[in-house]
Amino acid sequence: ADEHNFLDFFGELRKPVADADWDFVFDLVKDNLEHSNGDAPVDGQFYAAMVSAVGTAHANLIRDLPGQPRQRSQTVRQLPPAVQNYVREFARRHTPLRRYVARNTRNLLRKYVARGIVTEKVPRRKPTIERINFQPEEAALYARVTEYISDFYRKYEAERKGLGFIMTVYRRRLTSSFYAARRSLERRRDWLRGQLSDAEAFTVEDAADLDELEELEQEGLDIFGADSTVELTPGQKAYFLEELDYLDGFILDLQALSRSDSKTNQLIDDLGRIFQQR
Repeated sequence: ADEHNFLDFFGELRKPVADADWDFVFDLVKDNLEHSNGDAPVDGQFYAAMVSAVGTAHANLIRDLPGQPRQRSQTVRQLPPAVQNYVREFARRHTPLRRYVARNTRNLLRKYVARGIVTEKVPRRKPTIERINFQPEEAALYARVTEYISDFYRKYEAERKGLGFIMTVYRRRLTSSFYAARRSLERRRDWLRGQLSDAEAFTVEDAADLDELEELEQEGLDIFGADSTVELTPGQKAYFLEELDYLDGFILDLQALSRSDSKTNQLIDDLGRIFQQR
């Protein structure tokens, strides 16, 4: 598989089930499994989850799709929606990227150092609090962001534990800058519209700041607090639509805020002073 096929693979996974080219998708899955050197090529934990959720027959059918050329698209389209969700997730979990890329938190790296596995130094942050006075329009927007985060966090958590977790990310982006918050909320909006995949809507920097992510994964949830193999409930869909309507107007107000905000001005002044001292 070349780089174009690799990109097309994820493009197909973002399409509705009826429109995706499943023969192409599982050709690449098959290629990946054949080059896994027999090292547990099929994710055993995920297979067990499929058996529990959709039964052994459907789990085996999904597991065997890589070995059924020219029949996959028709087979997948005939499956119940709940089973189709596992088809997509099976393909997503069996890629070279999934097999070779791992995320290491700073805490995990320090454990590696303690055991002698890693010799490099793991940096430790030494943050200091610098209070900066808001301009009136900045204070108003900050209050609105805080209200938005708290409101939808409560709503999502009441619907299902973990679903509001993503809101903690936007709270942390807000402490960084209005620009960072706006960019995160723009990705959130595009994700709600179905224009971005999970990986595109959530950055590596976001994940690196969240030690709680490991707890979510242990409960079978993704960074959005959702199980990607389970369809949204009517309540969750209603909250998504409500949030999308809120974000459309809110992002416009953030865009109207001067790019040279108080924190940016303070940072420029601090950097200038530091460089002069050196």
